[in-house]
Amino acid sequence: MLPFGSARPPQEDILSPEMREYAMKIYREAWDAYKGANCPYGETDEAMLVWYSFRRTSDGENVVVGKN
Repeated sequence: MLPFGSARPPQEDILSPEMREYAMKIYREAWDAYKGANCPYGETDEAMLVWYSFRRTSDGENVVVGKN
């Protein structure tokens, strides 16, 4: 996931400049929403991901991510 992690991705997994810009936009939007919720799980990327994974959307539905 961009920009998470410190390991450099394999050459074939590097995003195009356009995709990288879009991914950074989504990352910043997620952090803005998390900060708006007062960072309930701490101020790390991992904490933000936990919150974002389990937060409710505006229509009351849970956001489903990953495998259970």
